[in-house]
Amino acid sequence: MAYVFFLGGQDLEMLTIREALEARELLFHDKQLSWGAKASDYEKEIRREVQAGNTPVLVELKLDIALPESAIIVDHHGDRSNEAASILQVLYLLDIKPNRHDLLVAANDAGYIPAMIEMGATKEEINKIRFLDRTAQGVTMDMELQAVAALSSAEKIDNMVIVRIPHNKVSPVTDRLFTSWPNGKENLIVICEDGSREVYYFGRGDICKEVKESFVDSWGGGQGYGNPEKNAFSGCRIENPQILINLVLSRQ
Repeated sequence: MAYVFFLGGQDLEMLTIREALEARELLFHDKQLSWGAKASDYEKEIRREVQAGNTPVLVELKLDIALPESAIIVDHHGDRSNEAASILQVLYLLDIKPNRHDLLVAANDAGYIPAMIEMGATKEEINKIRFLDRTAQGVTMDMELQAVAALSSAEKIDNMVIVRIPHNKVSPVTDRLFTSWPNGKENLIVICEDGSREVYYFGRGDICKEVKESFVDSWGGGQGYGNPEKNAFSGCRIENPQILINLVLSRQ
């Protein structure tokens, strides 16, 4: 019985997982999905692989359909944020020792720049990983420039920064603001004005957890998820961003 992997939303971690599978000629399905990818996006393929006697391994897919008992669920976001990064879970499953690049990718995905600093990454390694991650997420040079323009007109309410961007790639904003946060404490809302209705909050882990639990179409994670003393991320799709802004402000 062979493992067959089903890959979730595109970022550097997912790309690194794909490369590891390709290098070893292992079976996988990758529809190049965005964040918020669901198991139902692969429903037919999962059914077909199970009928063939294979074991489905779902990587960072929202569980919105019934799955066979044999299915393996790989994730490290939300309630599983205390587990190893998905890239490490996959490598351990395959009995592969992670290399330096794998460990940097894992740290970046689980705990962003602070986690890479904690593991002793150099400035050059951090800049490279962040660039690769933005590229893997589909960030273009135009988006980078739009983020710079959006930051120049950002709104500030007390210690919270609100940025509005004409796309839904938030990393060009978060990366540029990283060194500006007092004591490293993020407090950021990014509103995506591209029709996606996506609104993101980066900041206190307990607020991130509440955001995820307060909205139906939502997400959240990071090493500090649920912890009021650490940073995490969350977001949702809503028609009125002010609802999320009011929730976050009321908890500060």
